[in-house]
Amino acid sequence: MARRLTKRDRVLVSRCVHPDYRKVTETYLGGPTGGHFAEVAIGPDGTADASAVEAALTDDTACVLVGYPSFYGGLPDLARIARVAHARGALLVAACSEPYALSIAESPGVLARTSPSVKASPIACPPNFGGPGVGLFACRDERQYLQQLPGRLCGATVDGSGQRGFVLTLSTREQHIRRERATSNICTNQGLLALSLCIRMSMLGKRGFVETGKQCLAKAAYLRDQIAALPGYALTFKRTPQFNEFAVQVRGGSAARVCTALEEQNIIAGLDLGRVDAARADSLLIAVTERHTRPDLDRFVAALGNV
Repeated sequence: MARRLTKRDRVLVSRCVHPDYRKVTETYLGGPTGGHFAEVAIGPDGTADASAVEAALTDDTACVLVGYPSFYGGLPDLARIARVAHARGALLVAACSEPYALSIAESPGVLARTSPSVKASPIACPPNFGGPGVGLFACRDERQYLQQLPGRLCGATVDGSGQRGFVLTLSTREQHIRRERATSNICTNQGLLALSLCIRMSMLGKRGFVETGKQCLAKAAYLRDQIAALPGYALTFKRTPQFNEFAVQVRGGSAARVCTALEEQNIIAGLDLGRVDAARADSLLIAVTERHTRPDLDRFVAALGNV
Protein backbone atom coordinates (compact mmCIF):
# COMPACT_ATOMS: atom_id res chain seq x y z
CA MET A 1 0.00 0.00 0.00
CA ALA A 2 2.83 2.40 0.89
CA ARG A 3 4.67 1.60 -2.33
CA ARG A 4 1.59 2.33 -4.43
CA LEU A 5 0.84 5.57 -2.57
CA THR A 6 4.35 6.98 -2.68
CA LYS A 7 5.34 5.57 -6.11
CA ARG A 8 8.54 4.35 -4.44
CA ASP A 9 9.99 0.84 -4.10
CA ARG A 10 12.24 0.65 -1.04
CA VAL A 11 11.02 -0.51 2.39
CA LEU A 12 13.14 0.28 5.44
CA VAL A 13 12.63 -2.15 8.34
CA SER A 14 13.94 -1.69 11.88
CA ARG A 15 15.54 -4.73 13.45
CA CYS A 16 13.21 -4.16 16.40
CA VAL A 17 10.49 -5.80 14.27
CA HIS A 18 9.89 -9.51 14.88
CA PRO A 19 12.49 -11.54 12.90
CA ASP A 20 9.78 -13.63 11.22
CA TYR A 21 7.95 -10.47 10.07
CA ARG A 22 11.20 -9.11 8.65
CA LYS A 23 11.92 -12.32 6.77
CA VAL A 24 8.45 -12.50 5.25
CA THR A 25 8.65 -8.85 4.19
CA GLU A 26 12.05 -9.43 2.63
CA THR A 27 10.70 -12.45 0.73
CA TYR A 28 7.71 -10.49 -0.60
CA LEU A 29 10.02 -7.74 -1.83
CA GLY A 30 12.25 -10.05 -3.81
CA GLY A 31 14.78 -11.31 -1.28
CA PRO A 32 18.14 -9.84 -0.27
CA THR A 33 19.15 -9.24 -3.90
CA GLY A 34 15.93 -7.48 -4.85
CA GLY A 35 17.14 -4.05 -3.75
CA HIS A 36 13.76 -3.09 -2.30
CA PHE A 37 14.39 -4.17 1.31
CA ALA A 38 16.81 -2.74 3.87
CA GLU A 39 17.22 -3.25 7.61
CA VAL A 40 18.33 -0.65 10.14
CA ALA A 41 19.93 -1.30 13.52
CA ILE A 42 18.09 -0.87 16.81
CA GLY A 43 19.06 1.63 19.47
CA PRO A 44 20.66 0.86 22.83
CA ASP A 45 17.17 0.64 24.35
CA GLY A 46 16.15 -2.26 22.09
CA THR A 47 13.67 -0.19 20.06
CA ALA A 48 13.75 1.57 16.71
CA ASP A 49 16.56 4.15 16.58
CA ALA A 50 15.31 7.41 15.05
CA SER A 51 18.84 8.59 14.27
CA ALA A 52 19.68 5.32 12.48
CA VAL A 53 16.40 5.51 10.55
CA GLU A 54 17.15 9.07 9.49
CA ALA A 55 20.62 8.08 8.27
CA ALA A 56 19.23 5.15 6.27
CA LEU A 57 16.38 7.01 4.58
CA THR A 58 16.71 7.64 0.85
CA ASP A 59 14.56 9.40 -1.72
CA ASP A 60 13.20 6.05 -2.94
CA THR A 61 12.06 4.87 0.54
CA ALA A 62 8.31 4.15 0.51
CA CYS A 63 7.89 3.44 4.21
CA VAL A 64 9.59 2.72 7.51
CA LEU A 65 8.40 -0.36 9.42
CA VAL A 66 8.91 -0.44 13.20
CA GLY A 67 7.74 -2.70 16.03
CA TYR A 68 5.32 -1.26 18.61
CA PRO A 69 6.18 -2.70 21.11
CA SER A 70 9.50 -3.83 19.73
CA PHE A 71 10.47 -7.49 19.46
CA TYR A 72 12.42 -7.00 22.70
CA GLY A 73 9.40 -5.51 24.49
CA GLY A 74 10.22 -1.79 24.50
CA LEU A 75 8.05 1.06 23.23
CA PRO A 76 9.80 3.31 20.68
CA ASP A 77 9.38 7.06 20.21
CA LEU A 78 6.96 6.77 17.28
CA ALA A 79 6.29 10.48 17.05
CA ARG A 80 9.97 11.26 16.45
CA ILE A 81 10.41 8.44 13.94
CA ALA A 82 7.30 9.65 12.08
CA ARG A 83 8.69 13.17 11.81
CA VAL A 84 11.95 11.80 10.41
CA ALA A 85 10.17 9.56 7.87
CA HIS A 86 7.61 12.13 6.76
CA ALA A 87 10.32 14.74 6.24
CA ARG A 88 11.70 12.50 3.46
CA GLY A 89 8.27 11.71 2.02
CA ALA A 90 8.09 8.18 3.44
CA LEU A 91 5.18 6.64 5.36
CA LEU A 92 5.40 4.94 8.75
CA VAL A 93 3.97 1.48 9.50
CA ALA A 94 3.79 0.08 13.05
CA ALA A 95 3.75 -3.69 13.55
CA CYS A 96 1.94 -4.41 16.83
CA SER A 97 2.55 -8.02 17.85
CA GLU A 98 0.86 -7.62 21.26
CA PRO A 99 -2.72 -6.29 20.90
CA TYR A 100 -3.31 -5.79 24.62
CA ALA A 101 -0.45 -3.27 24.68
CA LEU A 102 -2.73 -0.89 22.78
CA SER A 103 -5.09 -0.79 25.77
CA ILE A 104 -2.35 0.93 27.80
CA ALA A 105 0.08 2.56 25.37
CA GLU A 106 -0.96 5.47 23.17
CA SER A 107 -2.37 4.45 19.80
CA PRO A 108 0.14 4.56 16.92
CA GLY A 109 -2.36 6.56 14.88
CA VAL A 110 -2.60 9.24 17.56
CA LEU A 111 1.16 9.43 18.07
CA ALA A 112 2.25 9.46 14.48
CA ARG A 113 -0.72 9.20 12.09
CA THR A 114 0.76 5.89 11.06
CA SER A 115 -0.71 2.72 9.57
CA PRO A 116 -0.72 0.01 12.28
CA SER A 117 -0.98 -3.72 11.72
CA VAL A 118 -1.96 -5.73 14.79
CA LYS A 119 -1.48 -9.42 15.46
CA ALA A 120 -4.83 -10.34 17.02
CA SER A 121 -4.11 -14.04 17.51
CA PRO A 122 -3.56 -13.65 21.30
CA ILE A 123 -7.21 -12.56 21.50
CA ALA A 124 -8.80 -15.09 19.16
CA CYS A 125 -6.62 -18.19 18.88
CA PRO A 126 -5.00 -20.76 21.15
CA PRO A 127 -1.22 -21.29 20.90
CA ASN A 128 -0.24 -23.20 17.76
CA PHE A 129 2.74 -24.13 15.64
CA GLY A 130 2.40 -21.70 12.77
CA GLY A 131 -1.27 -21.14 12.04
CA PRO A 132 -3.99 -20.29 11.52
CA GLY A 133 -3.87 -16.71 12.75
CA VAL A 134 -5.81 -13.48 12.63
CA GLY A 135 -4.76 -9.86 12.40
CA LEU A 136 -6.08 -6.32 12.14
CA PHE A 137 -4.80 -3.34 10.22
CA ALA A 138 -5.77 0.28 9.80
CA CYS A 139 -4.74 3.37 7.88
CA ARG A 140 -5.47 7.09 7.78
CA ASP A 141 -9.14 7.90 7.30
CA GLU A 142 -8.51 9.57 3.95
CA ARG A 143 -9.79 8.48 0.56
CA GLN A 144 -6.43 7.90 -1.10
CA TYR A 145 -5.44 5.52 1.71
CA LEU A 146 -8.76 3.70 1.97
CA GLN A 147 -8.78 2.99 -1.76
CA GLN A 148 -5.44 1.22 -1.45
CA LEU A 149 -6.44 -1.13 1.37
CA PRO A 150 -6.16 -4.80 0.41
CA GLY A 151 -9.11 -7.05 1.19
CA ARG A 152 -12.69 -5.98 1.75
CA LEU A 153 -14.28 -2.98 3.43
CA CYS A 154 -17.57 -3.54 5.28
CA GLY A 155 -20.03 -0.70 5.69
CA ALA A 156 -23.23 -0.30 7.74
CA THR A 157 -26.54 0.43 6.00
CA VAL A 158 -30.29 -0.27 6.29
CA ASP A 159 -32.46 -2.50 4.14
CA GLY A 160 -35.84 -1.74 2.60
CA SER A 161 -37.54 -2.44 5.94
CA GLY A 162 -35.28 -0.13 7.90
CA GLN A 163 -33.32 -2.95 9.49
CA ARG A 164 -29.62 -2.31 10.11
CA GLY A 165 -27.24 -4.50 8.13
CA PHE A 166 -23.68 -4.70 6.86
CA VAL A 167 -22.54 -4.91 3.26
CA LEU A 168 -19.24 -5.26 1.44
CA THR A 169 -18.08 -2.01 -0.14
CA LEU A 170 -15.20 -1.44 -2.57
CA SER A 171 -15.40 -5.17 -3.31
CA THR A 172 -14.51 -5.59 -6.99
CA ARG A 173 -13.49 -9.25 -7.20
CA GLU A 174 -10.36 -7.75 -8.70
CA GLN A 175 -8.23 -10.83 -8.21
CA HIS A 176 -10.25 -12.34 -11.08
CA ILE A 177 -10.28 -9.20 -13.22
CA ARG A 178 -7.08 -7.23 -12.70
CA ARG A 179 -4.77 -10.22 -12.29
CA GLU A 180 -1.24 -9.04 -11.45
CA ARG A 181 -2.45 -5.45 -10.84
CA ALA A 182 -4.88 -6.52 -8.10
CA THR A 183 -4.54 -5.08 -4.60
CA SER A 184 -6.24 -8.09 -3.03
CA ASN A 185 -5.88 -11.83 -3.46
CA ILE A 186 -7.72 -13.04 -0.37
CA CYS A 187 -9.57 -16.23 -1.16
CA THR A 188 -9.38 -18.43 1.95
CA ASN A 189 -12.35 -18.33 4.32
CA GLN A 190 -11.12 -17.21 7.74
CA GLY A 191 -14.63 -16.71 9.07
CA LEU A 192 -14.15 -18.95 12.12
CA LEU A 193 -11.22 -16.88 13.39
CA ALA A 194 -13.05 -13.64 12.70
CA LEU A 195 -16.00 -14.97 14.70
CA SER A 196 -13.72 -16.03 17.56
CA LEU A 197 -12.17 -12.57 17.64
CA CYS A 198 -15.57 -10.87 17.70
CA ILE A 199 -16.82 -13.08 20.53
CA ARG A 200 -13.75 -12.49 22.69
CA MET A 201 -13.78 -8.72 22.12
CA SER A 202 -17.51 -8.58 22.87
CA MET A 203 -17.01 -10.51 26.11
CA LEU A 204 -14.20 -8.19 27.21
CA GLY A 205 -15.70 -4.89 26.14
CA LYS A 206 -13.68 -1.70 26.42
CA ARG A 207 -13.23 -1.94 30.20
CA GLY A 208 -12.30 -5.61 30.06
CA PHE A 209 -9.75 -4.97 27.33
CA VAL A 210 -8.10 -2.25 29.42
CA GLU A 211 -8.22 -4.40 32.58
CA THR A 212 -6.48 -7.24 30.74
CA GLY A 213 -3.78 -4.83 29.63
CA LYS A 214 -3.32 -3.56 33.18
CA GLN A 215 -2.93 -7.11 34.50
CA CYS A 216 -0.30 -7.91 31.85
CA LEU A 217 1.59 -4.71 32.68
CA ALA A 218 1.48 -5.18 36.47
CA LYS A 219 2.43 -8.86 36.42
CA ALA A 220 5.30 -8.24 34.02
CA ALA A 221 6.61 -5.43 36.23
CA TYR A 222 6.46 -7.71 39.28
CA LEU A 223 8.30 -10.54 37.52
CA ARG A 224 10.88 -8.17 36.05
CA ASP A 225 11.75 -6.79 39.50
CA GLN A 226 11.95 -10.26 41.04
CA ILE A 227 14.29 -11.58 38.34
CA ALA A 228 16.49 -8.46 38.41
CA ALA A 229 17.04 -9.07 42.13
CA LEU A 230 18.42 -12.58 41.53
CA PRO A 231 22.23 -12.90 41.75
CA GLY A 232 23.74 -13.21 38.27
CA TYR A 233 20.68 -11.91 36.41
CA ALA A 234 20.25 -8.44 34.90
CA LEU A 235 17.77 -6.65 32.65
CA THR A 236 19.10 -6.32 29.10
CA PHE A 237 17.37 -2.97 28.55
CA LYS A 238 17.09 -1.32 31.96
CA ARG A 239 15.44 2.05 31.27
CA THR A 240 13.14 1.18 28.38
CA PRO A 241 9.34 1.58 28.82
CA GLN A 242 7.90 -1.91 28.34
CA PHE A 243 4.55 -3.67 28.38
CA ASN A 244 4.54 -7.43 29.05
CA GLU A 245 7.78 -8.62 27.46
CA PHE A 246 11.35 -7.99 28.54
CA ALA A 247 14.84 -9.39 27.94
CA VAL A 248 17.04 -10.72 30.76
CA GLN A 249 20.75 -11.53 30.78
CA VAL A 250 21.02 -14.89 32.52
CA ARG A 251 23.45 -16.32 35.02
CA GLY A 252 26.27 -18.19 33.30
CA GLY A 253 25.74 -16.44 29.96
CA SER A 254 23.77 -19.21 28.20
CA ALA A 255 20.04 -18.70 27.71
CA ALA A 256 19.85 -22.07 25.96
CA ARG A 257 21.12 -23.83 29.10
CA VAL A 258 18.51 -22.04 31.22
CA CYS A 259 15.74 -23.04 28.83
CA THR A 260 16.81 -26.68 28.95
CA ALA A 261 17.06 -26.71 32.75
CA LEU A 262 13.59 -25.23 33.22
CA GLU A 263 12.03 -27.43 30.58
CA GLU A 264 12.89 -30.41 32.77
CA GLN A 265 10.58 -28.81 35.38
CA ASN A 266 7.80 -28.32 32.81
CA ILE A 267 8.47 -24.58 32.62
CA ILE A 268 8.87 -22.73 29.34
CA ALA A 269 11.48 -20.17 30.35
CA GLY A 270 11.08 -17.93 27.30
CA LEU A 271 12.84 -17.41 24.00
CA ASP A 272 16.58 -17.96 23.80
CA LEU A 273 17.55 -14.81 21.90
CA GLY A 274 20.66 -16.58 20.64
CA ARG A 275 18.35 -18.36 18.21
CA VAL A 276 17.68 -15.08 16.39
CA ASP A 277 20.90 -13.17 17.15
CA ALA A 278 24.14 -14.95 18.11
CA ALA A 279 25.32 -11.81 19.91
CA ARG A 280 22.45 -12.17 22.39
CA ALA A 281 22.99 -15.82 23.36
CA ASP A 282 23.19 -14.67 26.99
CA SER A 283 19.68 -13.20 26.95
CA LEU A 284 16.22 -14.63 27.46
CA LEU A 285 13.04 -12.96 26.19
CA ILE A 286 10.22 -13.41 28.70
CA ALA A 287 6.51 -12.71 28.25
CA VAL A 288 3.81 -12.41 30.92
CA THR A 289 0.05 -12.52 30.27
CA GLU A 290 -3.09 -12.03 32.33
CA ARG A 291 -3.34 -15.80 32.75
CA HIS A 292 -0.22 -16.05 34.93
CA THR A 293 -0.86 -16.11 38.68
CA ARG A 294 1.43 -14.93 41.48
CA PRO A 295 2.33 -18.57 42.37
CA ASP A 296 3.21 -19.16 38.69
CA LEU A 297 5.57 -16.18 38.67
CA ASP A 298 7.14 -17.04 42.04
CA ARG A 299 7.74 -20.63 40.92
CA PHE A 300 9.44 -19.33 37.78
CA VAL A 301 11.70 -17.01 39.79
CA ALA A 302 12.64 -19.81 42.18
CA ALA A 303 13.49 -22.09 39.24
CA LEU A 304 15.72 -19.42 37.70
CA GLY A 305 17.45 -18.91 41.03
CA ASN A 306 18.32 -22.60 41.21
CA VAL A 307 19.91 -22.82 37.74
